[in-house]
Amino acid sequence: MTATRSRPSPCHRSRAGRRPSARDSSGFTLIEVLIAIVIVAVALLALPAFQVITLKTADGSRYRSVAVALTADMADRLRANTAGSVLGAAANNGYNRPRSLRGDTAYNTPNPDCRDRGCTPEQMVLDDLANWQARLARSLPGGIGVVCVDSGSLGAPTFDGTTLDHRCDGLGGTYAIKIVWLDNRGETSQGAASADAYASFVTRINPTF
Repeated sequence: MTATRSRPSPCHRSRAGRRPSARDSSGFTLIEVLIAIVIVAVALLALPAFQVITLKTADGSRYRSVAVALTADMADRLRANTAGSVLGAAANNGYNRPRSLRGDTAYNTPNPDCRDRGCTPEQMVLDDLANWQARLARSLPGGIGVVCVDSGSLGAPTFDGTTLDHRCDGLGGTYAIKIVWLDNRGETSQGAASADAYASFVTRINPTF
């Protein structure tokens, strides 16, 4: 007589061998989708902030490059007008023109004759300063510059949008070319009337003395 194998009852099947149902799979998938949506949403919200930081950094680098070029431009003018440079051995003569206000006369007296028919070294100085200031105003936000004899002992200049603290001590035989411009990239935004909102660049040369 042959023995017959009895089939196990469904009630005796092990829970460990139970396959996940379609309902379980859809539940896990929904949670993963929700997490992905949250991550993407956070990334999209942060993207504008990253773009602003990137743009500010790019602007800051560009402005500094412009400041370097403008100081080189004035240095070339001093070397080209050696007689005017020598006049600067005395305060407020030649290119030695420390100033505190944007409207200083020495920086606002262009002389077109210097480019057409020629002029004296002193007239050339004033024309150079006036044209240099005009370039500063066009190229740098809130840009202002000063040319003076300076040893550098007083540090970099500061500007509050109205008054320039040039920090020129008039000592030594070296010209300083100093540029300040609005470059507010700090975490805490400063108004244009705050000295903390301005960056500076200084170059020193000894063209003749």
